[in-house]
This record gives sequence, structure tokens and C-alpha cells, in this order.
Amino acid sequence: MSEAERIRRGPGAKLRRAILERQDGRCLYCGAQFGSIHNRNGRPFLIHLNWDHQVPFSYGYDNADKNFAAACHVCNGIKSSLQFPDLETAMVELASRRSSKGYDF
Repeated sequence: MSEAERIRRGPGAKLRRAILERQDGRCLYCGAQFGSIHNRNGRPFLIHLNWDHQVPFSYGYDNADKNFAAACHVCNGIKSSLQFPDLETAMVELASRRSSKGYDF
């Protein structure tokens, strides 16, 4: 059995398009539309797209297509290398952390 490749990769162009279509151009965790404007502590900022490894890369070195999601830069940064048992738990926990940091979504 070969060891997993330990090089972090992003999804290819075809997969990126498919993920964005499936997620309707929104963050998997908070639903914010990429390119929309939100506020943190009353200051506006633009939502940027990041490609997230749903199971953090550091845990399994998993670059499989099924492990990628489109996430906003806020959720991706807060999630970092945290792992959750399911998507609903991740959404609730990230919403709580966004709120505590002053985000309006």
C-alpha cells in the first residue's frame, strides 16, 4: 500500500466549476454569495472564495474530489484545521464563531 501524497492541491478547473454550480456560488458553511459585501463590526468587506479541504489536509492528506468545498475566506479561516462530525455541526459552530468575532452573517 502506498502512502498518501503529502502535497496539498486544489481542485482542478472542471471540479471548481462543478462545486460552484452545486453550491450556487455560495460558501458551503454560511451561504454567503462570493463577491457579496458583508460587515464586521460595522465595517464592510468583500466575500472572497477559498477552496477548502472539508477534512483538513493535515489529517489525512486527502486531495480527493469529494473532500473539496467552496468556502468564504472568513469560514475557511475560522475553520482552519478543525474537523467536525458532519456539515450541520460545522455550520452551527462556525456561525457561533463568526458572530463572536463581529461578523453580520
